[in-house]
Amino acid sequence: MNKKQTPVHFREEIQTAFVSYAIKPSILCTIFLVTSVILFWIFGTSSLLKETNKSISQTLENSLSSYVQKTRHPLPVPVVEMLTDKGAVSLAYSHLKEFISGQEIKANFVVLDSHLSVIMQGNSQETFRIPFYQSQLEWGFLGRLIHNENKILIEISKDYTSSGLDELLIGRSILSNTNEITGYIIFVITAQDLMERLRFVNIPYSITNKFGNSFASTNLYYLNQYGKIQEKYRIPFNKTKLVQSEAVYRNLIREGVLTVYTIQDVSQLQFGLFAFCIISLLFLVVLILGMVISSKKIARDKSKTIDTLVSAFKDVEAGILNNHISIDNNAEFKTIADAYNKMLEDIQRLFLYERKQLEMQFNPHFLYNTLENTKFMIKLDPDAAQKTIVNLSEILRYSVSNTISQVTIEEDLYYIENYLAICKSRFQKKFSYEIHIPTEMYSLTVPKLFIQPLLENAVKYGSNEKGIIHLSLEGKIVDSCVEIRVSDEGQGLTSEELREVNTYLSMPINKTNHIGLYNVQRRIQLIYGYQYGVHIESPGPGCGTMVTLKIPVTGALNDTDSPS
Repeated sequence: MNKKQTPVHFREEIQTAFVSYAIKPSILCTIFLVTSVILFWIFGTSSLLKETNKSISQTLENSLSSYVQKTRHPLPVPVVEMLTDKGAVSLAYSHLKEFISGQEIKANFVVLDSHLSVIMQGNSQETFRIPFYQSQLEWGFLGRLIHNENKILIEISKDYTSSGLDELLIGRSILSNTNEITGYIIFVITAQDLMERLRFVNIPYSITNKFGNSFASTNLYYLNQYGKIQEKYRIPFNKTKLVQSEAVYRNLIREGVLTVYTIQDVSQLQFGLFAFCIISLLFLVVLILGMVISSKKIARDKSKTIDTLVSAFKDVEAGILNNHISIDNNAEFKTIADAYNKMLEDIQRLFLYERKQLEMQFNPHFLYNTLENTKFMIKLDPDAAQKTIVNLSEILRYSVSNTISQVTIEEDLYYIENYLAICKSRFQKKFSYEIHIPTEMYSLTVPKLFIQPLLENAVKYGSNEKGIIHLSLEGKIVDSCVEIRVSDEGQGLTSEELREVNTYLSMPINKTNHIGLYNVQRRIQLIYGYQYGVHIESPGPGCGTMVTLKIPVTGALNDTDSPS
């Protein structure tokens, strides 16, 4: 005998499905993320160092090439003419100045005669100083320049500047037509001029000669106490290497005459490795989170119809009764949807019946008192009694008419005037009233008989100590809402009474004997929603009462039920 299979709940089925679909994506995502971060860091850092170094090297190489090329034919006039002719000096000066202005890296220039005397230089502020020992000892840059006839020299030196700072010197001897040395041309580039041109570089760099002596460096941390690049950075050129917590790329310029180092702090690597360990430890947590995220999609895909039904029933709970649903992809759910739609129609009919019933309720006390008062008026004043009966007849016909649900304020005021006329006949001089409703509000559409109960309530409770009743009816439009206010000058309410009456007006079911105001409140909320209705205010005992009724202007303008 086969054991009966236990049905699987829908929730369990979803959990099984999303676990199956979530574990694999979570593992793959974790592997992909860790691998991507490592590869991105390796290739990104290496590429950044290499490209930056290449940019610096290219800029420096271009400028050096230009200056080297210029040393071949530096002057438009022979040096010997410059020794005797000031015009020749001026011409040579202008020629070199124009050349310097067109260079990427600006430089000072110096022209010496064959005896190492300065004939002219471009910038007097950066004076080229020849040491006193140079004429006695042929060493240093000028010494090598003398002994290397017609050879271009590029060196870093601080022997020829009064500031004592390193300068990049590019020099060559100037030969006559007979290949005799007539002088020397030297271009001088300062570290400041070079770094000004390289201000676009965002990562640290250092430029040295072949002996490691620094010419320009963005951080002195990379140099030792002798002003040379630290030994740990002297790695094979054209390669990226990790040096402790820094990545270094090294490149040579002009066969090693100059060396460019680009250096990047990679301490984030340690942080990355630490993060990797944390990620490994938290893998299970990440997996669970991934399952939860995946479950949302799975649950949404598998329960769209259920979500539609749940949302529809929540609408009913919130009082929204006009959202019908249509389900055709499942026979069982279609049956539920059809039943739901029928339920909505039944509820709407019940609400309509309730509204009609509320409209038809008429204050019996008012009717009995009017008839009783008319009985005596027939004997004392038949004409007044006849007018009262006519007014009462119109009010009764208006209240019980089933063909009218919405009227204009002007129409409702007509029957309110009939009601107030009856009150005037009943109370005589002890009753008075005033109406302040702007004529521009007369065309607004409102529910029938929604003002009269407010007046009835004021007549019933609004007399002062002398039994005098004075009512005020006001109307205005505030913030897209129609507000109708009925005020009296009666005994008013205590704070406890006021709280109690406003509380019962907010109840879904009327458990008191106050029918008029509650009926108005219920009708308004059934038509317009629970944010509208009746609110009662009273400054205190002996100060009267104000009842304010509020409905939306859009609702007031909705004339779908105009009288026929």
